Amino acid sequence: MLEIPAFFIGLYILLIIWVIFEMTKIKTENFDKIPPAKKFSILIPFRNEEKNLKKLVDSLNHLNYPSSLFEVIFINDRSTDQGEKIIHQNIHVPYQLISIRKKNTSPKKEALEKGINLAKFPYIITTDADCILPENWLMEYNGKWREKNTKMILGPVKYSDKPSFINQFQILEFLSLQAFTMAGVACGNPFLSNGANLSFLKKAFQQVDGYTGNKHIVSGDDVFLTEKFRKNFPGEIKFLKSPGAIVNTHAQPDRKNLFQQKIRWASKSSKIKNPMNQLMGFVILTGNFSLLYLFFLLPFSPLSVFILFFLKILFDWLLVSKTNNFYQNHLKTKYFLLTELTYPFYLLWIVWGMKKKNYTWKGNKYNT
Repeated sequence: MLEIPAFFIGLYILLIIWVIFEMTKIKTENFDKIPPAKKFSILIPFRNEEKNLKKLVDSLNHLNYPSSLFEVIFINDRSTDQGEKIIHQNIHVPYQLISIRKKNTSPKKEALEKGINLAKFPYIITTDADCILPENWLMEYNGKWREKNTKMILGPVKYSDKPSFINQFQILEFLSLQAFTMAGVACGNPFLSNGANLSFLKKAFQQVDGYTGNKHIVSGDDVFLTEKFRKNFPGEIKFLKSPGAIVNTHAQPDRKNLFQQKIRWASKSSKIKNPMNQLMGFVILTGNFSLLYLFFLLPFSPLSVFILFFLKILFDWLLVSKTNNFYQNHLKTKYFLLTELTYPFYLLWIVWGMKKKNYTWKGNKYNT
């Protein structure tokens, strides 16, 4: 009775070993000593983010980069709060503020597309309104963009540390996602990216026809664009593994918001055509769901069940600890173990949620 779950957990462990092997190929870099030369247009879509915009703007004001070499373009998606006022009152760097007024299927893609069309500089960087940018952020990109044969750069993102289980749960999951992102780049088949820290050439964006072909999908502005770049510019997507480029963002504050976020993210998964993405999703789901099956087998084969649980937990810990050597979160062992026990049920919760065919995000209701 143990053969099937053992098989899928074995596949899962092999996947984790492969991810660790690949991600270690990407070495940590520092470019903060290279003289600034590249010119950047920073795009920030936002909707009702007044509680976060002040911190974001403060981090923009403190960027260690000549103000003549970058601009900030804020794109307001029908906000009903005081976000625009906060920007105008606090920002001290060159910026534009534009708006989209019409409700559509994918407002973020429309916002980014508008910003890209207005951008006057060749290097685009996207981030989110709930992020805090490191001081040497543009210096690090300036150095990385000197590498030849580069059309897109994926930047590192981390969640801010808070002493709660729901926050630590999301940090651990996000560390895994960052590990998979690096592994994809290292093996030449990037399949994940994050719009909170993403840079690409404006000219290349126009060459791949931007978001055309996936505008009907609400989310996925980052991964669908990465997929286009992967197909059109093989080997020209890089990962910026620099401590000075890590963008901080916020984990979801409660289960309700976390659930809606994950449904939004999962809704695009079936539409991603990269076979590697689909294969890994299958292995992760079957590996974790096999643990649920092991709960029923515990009375019959306790030692074998314990060994399988231990191996799964061991390799998950190796993955997140290896990744965290770079991201430097304050991981707590008790939260890691609790996450391991609850994660299969969490995935089951997300799969069940997908059957509802809709979710709510930023005050709007969308279909999956």
